[in-house]
Amino acid sequence: MYPPLFGEGYDTIKAITDGKIQAVVDNSFFRFISYREWVVLVFVAVICLLKAFSTSGYDLFIPLMLVSVIFFLTVKWFSPISPDLRKLAEEGKIFTREHDRNLLSLLHILDLIDKDIQVINVNASRTELAEMFRTGKRNMISVIDENRKLVGIISMDDVRPLLFNPDVYDMLSVKGLMKQPPNVISDLDTVVSVVKKFDETGAWNLPVVKISGEFVGFISKSGILNSYRQLLRSHSG
Repeated sequence: MYPPLFGEGYDTIKAITDGKIQAVVDNSFFRFISYREWVVLVFVAVICLLKAFSTSGYDLFIPLMLVSVIFFLTVKWFSPISPDLRKLAEEGKIFTREHDRNLLSLLHILDLIDKDIQVINVNASRTELAEMFRTGKRNMISVIDENRKLVGIISMDDVRPLLFNPDVYDMLSVKGLMKQPPNVISDLDTVVSVVKKFDETGAWNLPVVKISGEFVGFISKSGILNSYRQLLRSHSG
């Protein structure tokens, strides 16, 4: 720790800013005594002050160090990732401290879409609707128009109480039962933005549409969680 008093001490400062205090301590007298990390930081600060008076030519050393520290902390506050690595992190090619976001960025929308779906035309008859209730195995029915554009959704959770009410059953219709989904996923969305939509709506299933409005399928929150767990296992092993 003492030699940096008469040298530049670049390696020591860099190791501390990288959080590698132990590496600095291993080469100093602190390795022989018990210490706390804040003691090391205070000691380094004192060294920086003494450095300005230990040799000649260091008149601007303290201002330079202050500017460097302020700049480093400012950049770290607004951008925890190095500018050189930001593009790679956004593409999911490297992992940063935002581990969950990195893993989610490796998932692709098209791989998460459930296309085993039930659809019905918005102008379908009551007989067609009743047949879908009878044979359907899904909890969600997508209502589309002649161009396969999503018009609404019918949730079986809303329908079941009505099926046992004979006074209401004969009045059931597609338009009367359908409702707008809480949000819609675009096939161009990122998985990170999709997770945000699930969080904001509290929904467990959201419809996916193409940019043209054509209905594609559903993405479930559980499907994303399962894919995330698989990625987590593969990157933890």
